[in-house]
Order: sequence, then structure tokens, then C-alpha cells
Amino acid sequence: MTELNNQVEQAAEATQEVVRKVTPMVKAQRALGKITFQVSKHSPLILTGVGIIGIGTTAYLAYKSRDKVNSIVTEMEVKQDKAARLEEYRLLNRDDLSENQERDFSYLESEEKDGALVIDKPRYVRDLIAVTALPISVGLASGVAIGSSYIIQNRRLAGMAAALATTTAEHKYLRDRMEKKYGKEEVERLETVEEEEQTYTDAKGKEKTKKVEVRAQTPANSMSGRWFQDSTEYTSDDHQYNLEFLRAIQRKLDTKIFQRGYLRFNEVMDALGLDRVKSGEEFGWNTATGFELNFQTNNFEVTDDLIPQIYIRWTRPISIYHDVDYNGGRYE
Repeated sequence: MTELNNQVEQAAEATQEVVRKVTPMVKAQRALGKITFQVSKHSPLILTGVGIIGIGTTAYLAYKSRDKVNSIVTEMEVKQDKAARLEEYRLLNRDDLSENQERDFSYLESEEKDGALVIDKPRYVRDLIAVTALPISVGLASGVAIGSSYIIQNRRLAGMAAALATTTAEHKYLRDRMEKKYGKEEVERLETVEEEEQTYTDAKGKEKTKKVEVRAQTPANSMSGRWFQDSTEYTSDDHQYNLEFLRAIQRKLDTKIFQRGYLRFNEVMDALGLDRVKSGEEFGWNTATGFELNFQTNNFEVTDDLIPQIYIRWTRPISIYHDVDYNGGRYE
């Protein structure tokens, strides 16, 4: 028994030793993983920042190399000017040249014999490339960084659009099945109406409870429908006015999508007087999906009165980021 206990203790000590050795490695791997995740998460911003810094660096390097570039270009221009001057002298009658022109003519001919007027184009090209290589390389790298940030962000938006399309399709499939089984009116009622118990005092002074229908607390940023009571345009004492207002907005939005070809989600929220959502500029409707606005009125009992409340529904939005011309043009 003692030997068994010794073996158990030795195994426990060995396990603790392994844990002591492995734990720092695990912590280091986790820290590296967190850093890698954060870098990947913020890579568009990082790449854009690197690109902006690179553009500034390119401008500085180009400014620093201007003297060398000017020197190379000036040397080429001087040789070209001398060669042109020499050709002009040769076309003239030598007896008509002045003393200074004769001296300049002889000097240019001697330079030509020495090869001083020969323009070595490959050498000049190499010299210019050597001088401008660093600014050009930094500039290209900056452009690649900014372009890469756009590509990454574009892919993420495409992924979000695909995810939303999948979620929308699943939601529609489940809703169609529920409507087929329970009926459309019942499904809409389940979506907008809840039951809760309320305590009241009867004619004999006894407290009793009863179940009453109340407004369902739908999400404030719902992408499928909202209560009109949450709108800044809601009028609490005139239900018919609310309905007429919504019908007018419906006609206005139908005309806009027909004329322009698309509707942004936040445009609809603004027209209805409802709060915007962050993704409302990228999501909406186009002529392919269509846009439809529907209203459902429910009467809720409040202090022995029935108060009508309107629930607004619309077609599920999709990603229209690539459909919108933000320069003011029409949808294509």
C-alpha cells in the first residue's frame, strides 16, 4: 500500500511539473492568438493608416531626390542643346561665323570627338530609376495597402450580405410554414400581442386576476417591423390621422423606389419617424426584391378603454451596398 501511495505521489509531482512547463507556453500561445485576432480584426484600419503614412513618406522621398533628378535631366538637356547648336553651325557658311561663334564651333567639335555629346540613354534611364526607385516603391506599397484594406472591407460586407440573405431565407421559410399551419392572422397576432395577468377589484371589493392582451415588446431596432407608437409622427388621439399619414408615406416610398430603383433602410425609417439603425445605409430594397409596406391595427385595453395601436411591417431588407450610386446617379 505504501508503495502504491509513493507511485501516486510521484505521478502527481510529474503531472505538476508538466503543468508548470506547459502553462507558460499555453499563455504565450493565447497571447499570440489574441494579438493575431486583433490585428486581423482591425486590418482595414491598419492598412489604411499604413497607406496614408506611406503616401506622406513618398512625398518626402520625392522631395529629397529632386536635386539628383534635376541634375540628370539638366545634363541630358545641356548635351541635347550643344548637339543642336553644332548642327546649326554646320548648316551655316563658316565664313559668315563671328569670332565667338567660330570658337564655340571648334569647342563643340572637339567635344563631339571626345564623345562628350553622346547621350547614353540606357545609362540615364538606369540613373533615373536608381534615384526614383525608393519613392516609387514606397508609393506603390502604399497604394497596395490602401487597396488591400478596401478588398478586405468589401469581402466582409459581402459576407454580411450573404449571412443576411441566408437568415432572411430561413426566416421566410419558417414563417411560411407557420402561416400554412396556423394561418397568417394567427402568426401576425403572435408576433404583436402578448397576454399578461392583471389584478382588479370586482364589485364586491375582492381582488381578482384576469388575462389581458398587451402590446408585444418587439426589438427597437427590428429589421422587419416596428410599432408606430414609437414614431415621432404618432398622434395619440387620432387613429384615422395615423392611418392616412402611413398611406401617404406608403405612396411616397413606392414612387421613390420606382423612379430611382432602390430604397435605403434608413430612408424608410426617416419617412416613418422611426429611429435609424447602424446598418441602415447598406441595407434596403431594390426593384428586384420589391418593397411593400403593411399596417396591422390591434386594440389594447387601457384603463377600461380600447386603444388602437398600429404595427408597421415591410418586406425583409437585403444588402444594396453595391446597388447604390452614392454620387447621385440612378440605380442600375
